[in-house]
Amino acid sequence: MHRNVDDLRDSYDGMMTLLQQLISSSKLGQNNRLALCAVKIAESMGLPFERIEDIRAAALLEDMEKSGVSLDLFLKAARLDSNQAQDMQQRIAKGKGVQGTTLQRAIPILMAYHQAKSGPIGNPLPVEIQVLLLANL
Repeated sequence: MHRNVDDLRDSYDGMMTLLQQLISSSKLGQNNRLALCAVKIAESMGLPFERIEDIRAAALLEDMEKSGVSLDLFLKAARLDSNQAQDMQQRIAKGKGVQGTTLQRAIPILMAYHQAKSGPIGNPLPVEIQVLLLANL
């Protein structure tokens, strides 16, 4: 059973990397560094595995929107509508847990991260956003 989970995770990692490379090959190394740094920070904070994976996925997706991928495409891939994503983003901002797939949880984190880079989104910032901001220094 553990091997199946590892195989699935490896497949997921590979697909994320391939998708990212297809969209913006020049940004691939930067995003991988952001993801690696964010994961190390999250691990050192003792965050649970699922939250670390959400942060990692959001870091890998971080520049895809700048490369011409619309938020609508992210939402479609995650099978979310904009209202669901905004509700999830608000739950994250309040420090509440969010249910769904890794992609469904990562997109609201990504949205909040982009918003935090543009200006304050609340105080205190959610842990996931703080980790991504710190990893991007």
